[in-house]
Amino acid sequence: MMKTITLSELKSKDILEGDLFLPVSETRQICLLKSGSYLSGQDFEKYDRDFFLMEKKRDDFSFHNYLDFFRELKKTRLEKEKKKIVIKFFKGFLIHLKKPDHFFSFSLACFHELNQIPRDTLISMNETDINLFRHSFYSSPVSVLLCLANDFYEFSFLQDMYHLCFLSQLAKVSENYNFEAASNYHLNREELKKGREIVTELKLLHFDHLIESVLTKHSSLEDHMMSWDQIFMISQEIFLDKSYEFTFEKISENHWGFQQVEWKRFLSTLELLEQLEAA
Repeated sequence: MMKTITLSELKSKDILEGDLFLPVSETRQICLLKSGSYLSGQDFEKYDRDFFLMEKKRDDFSFHNYLDFFRELKKTRLEKEKKKIVIKFFKGFLIHLKKPDHFFSFSLACFHELNQIPRDTLISMNETDINLFRHSFYSSPVSVLLCLANDFYEFSFLQDMYHLCFLSQLAKVSENYNFEAASNYHLNREELKKGREIVTELKLLHFDHLIESVLTKHSSLEDHMMSWDQIFMISQEIFLDKSYEFTFEKISENHWGFQQVEWKRFLSTLELLEQLEAA
């Protein structure tokens, strides 16, 4: 549903909460930006308009629930209590997963509660390639889900993984950045190393020593060790089609390691409910 959004409202937001359109006649609009675009530093005055049209994508109920989840997790100290909060979160996440734009609402909540990246860095990233920013905006929350699904509940650790996945794509940006580089989200080992250095230089890591290895605990056969870069690879792989839709089908078809971390098993509704009964 289209609604009017004023120029001052746009300037007050960091992330665009829907698709933005410029009305050119009573029946025709031009799409300017897609949901998840970074708004700081955008020059909207050039359109000489006081208002635009926006097709809202944020689901208010889901968004505020996820904000509350992160805030509750942050202030909770006991591991047992954190686990209860996370189980409740996943139960709600599964129920609403098929809801249109549900994952956008979760991604937006992640940005609001986990992001501590300097504004200048985000603006620079967005100005280099708006799609690079949007890809990071959508893929980084997947790393948060992976951590939560494998019993990593420490809020600062979730921030570390979020920042690593969000900023590692900056390793591709150089004087030679071109269309080919922009179309390929895969990073080689050197680029991953450079990405981590970027995050370290910005002093965004809380658990530098723990990021080296992440123990996953939900395998029915054996435990697996995953490094942060493997989590990064999985997070990026989900959205290679640039649709930014998070579905059971994508989880099932993804070849990058949902087999390794048994993500598919964890997100199986039946088995998750069995876990809830046994908890």
